Amino acid sequence: ASYKGVLAPDSRREGLRIKTFELQATERPEHFRYKILLSRVGKSEKPLEGHLQVLIAGKQAGQDVTLELAALTAGLPDALAEQSVAFAFKHFQAIPEAGRFAELMLPEGFVPREIKVRADVQGEKPLLRTFKWNQEE
Repeated sequence: ASYKGVLAPDSRREGLRIKTFELQATERPEHFRYKILLSRVGKSEKPLEGHLQVLIAGKQAGQDVTLELAALTAGLPDALAEQSVAFAFKHFQAIPEAGRFAELMLPEGFVPREIKVRADVQGEKPLLRTFKWNQEE
């Protein structure tokens, strides 16, 4: 059922979908696990290629702050080397690959509010999706 929803969602517009930004708390307060799922709608067999930019918006010391995901993964396993994440797929792609989770670490005192995922696809308009930060305790 999960894959059916990925490959054949209700929407009629063809192209890229930012399906999920899955977030899990860990035993350490500022550490979280995340996974992103991208999919496409349509019959084209030509791969979708582009880059994702992921920003975490929140407050720190009373100020609105936006942090890049790459900066929050520095020094952790699966650290992102670039500020954007390249993707290329025909039907769907998980980031990181193989259904695993990657880690991010929030700075001390940072209170996250939302996650903004922007996909720049070659030959298409950018796609932006915002997810609420739902910390599982």
